[in-house]
Amino acid sequence: MKGLLKWLLAFGLGATYQVHFAQSDGFVSRPAVLDFEMGARSAGAAGSMEAVLDPSLGDVLGQGVLLDSTHAGQLHLAFVDYFAGITAGSAVTAFHAPALGLSWQTGARYLSLGTFAETSTTGAALGEFSGGEIAWVSGATYAVDSAWAVGVNLALGQSHLYSRSTLFGQGEIALSHTNKVRKLRLTAAVRPWGASTSSDETVAAGRFEPDARFALSKGFDNAPFVVHVAYGNLQTWDLSPAGIYDDNIDPLTGDTLVNSTWATGDRLLRHLRMGTEIKLSENLRFRVGYDHRRRSELKLSGAPGTAGFSWGLGYKTQRFVFEFGRATYHAAGASNHIAIRTQLSGR
Repeated sequence: MKGLLKWLLAFGLGATYQVHFAQSDGFVSRPAVLDFEMGARSAGAAGSMEAVLDPSLGDVLGQGVLLDSTHAGQLHLAFVDYFAGITAGSAVTAFHAPALGLSWQTGARYLSLGTFAETSTTGAALGEFSGGEIAWVSGATYAVDSAWAVGVNLALGQSHLYSRSTLFGQGEIALSHTNKVRKLRLTAAVRPWGASTSSDETVAAGRFEPDARFALSKGFDNAPFVVHVAYGNLQTWDLSPAGIYDDNIDPLTGDTLVNSTWATGDRLLRHLRMGTEIKLSENLRFRVGYDHRRRSELKLSGAPGTAGFSWGLGYKTQRFVFEFGRATYHAAGASNHIAIRTQLSGR
């Protein structure tokens, strides 16, 4: 069985690379609601907790294969306060079928872009219109044994802006391997298919670029923290903007300003998100994380501040778990993530 799972993973990743290089052009952007960090716990660690050792239902928002039987009967609600009136949120619940060995989750997530002023060609005010995205996301996870699990997820949704809208769908498959003795967990996921469609030719429609990612979490016997690492966009090596590593010319002196950036190292780190969760007590946890690509692309050259860094807290009571995460994008501010989880049944 382990050999079969490894073969399926290799096949999925291979298919992703094959599609990517065979069709490097013609892809459309994936709806942000499918990639936006919804879970407050992972957001506090810069989105790096995709292979967390003790997953909660909220972690399933970023990696469905983390779902297991302990999440049955729970409800997780999340809200994100972003910039300029942009908000996001999600609701998910989980079930378990012991006879089948299956756990499954279903829920919805949304991304609201807020409202915009509508004007005529002469500048006269005509009112307001809104924009946003909403998606139904559901998936199932099968525990092959105590170490291996395989999961599949499906998302269906709609994007709208003014009077135009598109429908979209996406599929994902993932694997998880856990070594409880070494306190190590590895996950790998691939999204081999996804597309959007619209009856309005003015709206871009087509296939999403297939992608793949890998993550790990490592705990320690005598330390109260766990290290998390996520490596995304495996299908594309260079995520940097064009010309970012080129030398520049001083406009006053005409001298060449040599770019000292280590291009290979920077390209490598742009895929990487890192974080840690520290257990302060049985009921209180602290997280911190770093996203190199976010910092590289959004920091101000003269005042980089904490762009790319994230932090968060989790507090557990008898009936509820409260999570908070804050991710700094640039000098304009940060996103605030709030989540609450409770047990509805099976107590």
